[in-house]
Amino acid sequence: MLTEWATVTRDRDNRVRAAVAAGVTKHRVSVLTGIARTTIDRILLDPIVSAGTSIGPSGGPNEH
Repeated sequence: MLTEWATVTRDRDNRVRAAVAAGVTKHRVSVLTGIARTTIDRILLDPIVSAGTSIGPSGGPNEH
């Protein structure tokens, strides 16, 4: 069960982007997932990520 949770959690941002692209409202995504609207907005504004690493120039405001 933990492996499944880790897989779904790792892919969370892609799933949120896909849902919104398919026409699900940000409000509905928030209600269904429990993810805050502000977090959904951040996910939609962030560059697409792969394995937890941002694509784009390094040293930007999203560096952790």
